[in-house]
Amino acid sequence: MNTKADILIHNAKIWTADSKNPTAEAIALGANKILALGNFEQLKNLADKDTKLINAYGRSVLPGLTDAHLHLIEGGSYLSRPDFRNCRSKEDFQQILLKHHHENPYDKWIIGGNWNHELWHGQLPDKLWIDEVLPHIPVWLTRMDGHMGLANQKAMEIAGLDKRDTSVKGGEVKMNKHGEFTGLFTDNAMKLITSQIPPLTHDEKVLALRLASNYLLSLGITSVHYMPLFEPLDLDLLRQFRTDNLLKLRIYTGYPIDFALANNLLPENDEFLKIGFVKAFADGSLGSQTAFMSHAYLNSDNCGISTLDYDEYLQKIMRADKMGWQIVTHAIGDKANDELSICYEKLQHQNGIKDRRLRVEHAQMLKNETIRRMVHTNTIASMQPVHLLDEIDWAHTVIGYDRISSAYRTKTLLNEGIKLAFGSDWFVAIPNPMWGIYAATTRSKLSFFSEEAWVNHEKISLEQTLLAYTRDAAFASFDENLKGILKEGFLADVIILNNDIFTTSPDDLKYVQTETTILNGKIVYQRK
Repeated sequence: MNTKADILIHNAKIWTADSKNPTAEAIALGANKILALGNFEQLKNLADKDTKLINAYGRSVLPGLTDAHLHLIEGGSYLSRPDFRNCRSKEDFQQILLKHHHENPYDKWIIGGNWNHELWHGQLPDKLWIDEVLPHIPVWLTRMDGHMGLANQKAMEIAGLDKRDTSVKGGEVKMNKHGEFTGLFTDNAMKLITSQIPPLTHDEKVLALRLASNYLLSLGITSVHYMPLFEPLDLDLLRQFRTDNLLKLRIYTGYPIDFALANNLLPENDEFLKIGFVKAFADGSLGSQTAFMSHAYLNSDNCGISTLDYDEYLQKIMRADKMGWQIVTHAIGDKANDELSICYEKLQHQNGIKDRRLRVEHAQMLKNETIRRMVHTNTIASMQPVHLLDEIDWAHTVIGYDRISSAYRTKTLLNEGIKLAFGSDWFVAIPNPMWGIYAATTRSKLSFFSEEAWVNHEKISLEQTLLAYTRDAAFASFDENLKGILKEGFLADVIILNNDIFTTSPDDLKYVQTETTILNGKIVYQRK
């Protein structure tokens, strides 16, 4: 190991995520590894005239953060698309759409999203919202959860919806009371439109990957778990970036399970681009009312959508498990999580006990018996606490206050010994991990405390939350011996915050920013 430090950070409040050596005042980095931790007097002999000395002035230094669930290129592409996240009315909706069109008049399609109808009193948008202002350009705008989309008439004409049967297993084409298309599509039915949208060009993907990487580094994120949606990712692009040493993030990713099995693909291991899991969807989302629930949503007979045949899925995951793949499954509703936990138990019974680290993505609504099965199968709960900041305002209107207590059961899961891995689900939500930290530790709105709406006893501590973004997120990708901890010999992925996070008031955690990001021993982001 290199005995001279390239970077030596001192006068710092270092939190290591290592239970055997939890804090330090100084850290030395050499090549791409951590050389040593301690105080400045102990480490200064590792410095020479070429060592970069960084005085942290008492601010927090942490392991580089991991976002354990996001959509990388998709998120990057949305940085240059119309964003309806703060839209509050039909008028806002149309103004955002027109502004984007005026700034991008040559777009052949307008693609965007992040709208949330709960922000305008629960009224779902209609295709006429688009057609009144842009009738001649195909438009597709997804809801913020990614499980519902709105198309205008032009987009539906291109998709030939007036000529085909629109019944779709695992999805819905919504009609109004007159039997007419509203322009809304959920889950698998969304493919009727998305299959017609021209894919991103190579240059557009390159730009999106660069934009996304720079943005995430500015947030202190050095590793991501990149989740495929319904189609395989462009892994050739990621591999080319890796070959050319252009990857700015450590990426853990995988394939849709059907694609991996059909092509007999196997995992690939690398410190910057690791391909290790197969993924499937068990249901939709709460906001689109397609999450599969044990009981119907309020004022309806709708229990959501189950998108898996579990007998078939068991056979698939048994085969994938024997091939060495980690099994990752999206499940939000309590019924979806319940049935998935039973399927995972059957997998363990059929293929035997081993360190397979089954994952459930979101794990949002959980019954006690589901949690017991998760304990039995050592299932990891990959969760996105930032979604709390959205759902705290409206979830009770679709499932009732009595069922709120089964949502985001982070403290219960930790008490049962279940590991948590935290992410954002970007592009669906803002990827700022400080918002996720704020949400997990306060379970409150961004603007003020609202402790009565969400169960106080499910709050977790700041340290427990940070572990879910560092050590345990690394565990979720089988990387706990490489990263996620500041320890001698581990990869030199380190961030410096602009404050001491442990003395920051809970309500101000969301304002903490990343001052410096170090990846692989090199400074890759510095706040000006």
